[in-house]
Amino acid sequence: MSPSLLLFAGAVIGTVGVFYTILKPKVYRLVLIGAGFGMGSAAFIAYVNRSRHSVTASFVPITLKTASINFEEIRPVIYENFALDRMGSDLPDSNKEKSRIYSKDFGHPKVLDIDEVRRMWLSAVLPVFRSYGGKEKFAATESVEDIERGIVFCEIGSKFGDICLQLLAETKCTKTIGIEANSSLIQTSKEVAKRAQEYYPEVFNGKECIWIEDDFSNCTDILKKEAVNTIFTYERLIDKNLMEKLTSFARSVPSVKCIVTSQKIDDELLKSASFGLTFVFHSSSDWSKGSLLYVYQRQ
Repeated sequence: MSPSLLLFAGAVIGTVGVFYTILKPKVYRLVLIGAGFGMGSAAFIAYVNRSRHSVTASFVPITLKTASINFEEIRPVIYENFALDRMGSDLPDSNKEKSRIYSKDFGHPKVLDIDEVRRMWLSAVLPVFRSYGGKEKFAATESVEDIERGIVFCEIGSKFGDICLQLLAETKCTKTIGIEANSSLIQTSKEVAKRAQEYYPEVFNGKECIWIEDDFSNCTDILKKEAVNTIFTYERLIDKNLMEKLTSFARSVPSVKCIVTSQKIDDELLKSASFGLTFVFHSSSDWSKGSLLYVYQRQ
């Protein structure tokens, strides 16, 4: 018998002894009957809940389910040679993987890596939609998969499109939109997405990634049509003009509930757009790497 069980049994016997000493016989019997009934009922409910799950937990923690495929495994396949072809270089094998996607091609800085994208999705996007609870269609009792299916994710400055494709591959999200002003990057994204559909139909069939070559401030109508509810941008430099564009853009697309940015947006601009800063988190578990991300939610 375990020490904890012995301790519990000792406590029960001691309590019974104390009651027997201080209570009258009639009261003592009533106390024992009540205690027995309470313990029996609790044991029965625990048994039924464990065996049949008939009592639903009031809180279901958000966890990232095991993906059907690891994007880290398919990324080298679907991006094979694309960035190298556009650079026109012939680098040694040891440098190829780094140069394909995350080099400073086209003047763009490094984007979030695969683990950071997972952390962003889990720690920023999902909690916002879980908190909407009874206000919108996302109920607190819905599973993580149900919430993911209702999210339409848009990345402003989608570069090579790998974040949009990763979310389609590793989550139940069925539609992502990448907005990028650079025509070469948009063309790469389209070609890679086509290759992903051809090579991994079991992962990408029934899912859609829309690529838009334009400034995001011109995309209001199409994002309204697609019912985008999540905006993400990882631009390193967001000036006041870009902040104004972003908040005006979010205000003009009513379906947008969540904005995640790499830089803090001016409070006055947020107030005019009916958004508020919900929380700030680090994109990496290693604080010597990564960066802060700011999560905004429609009020």
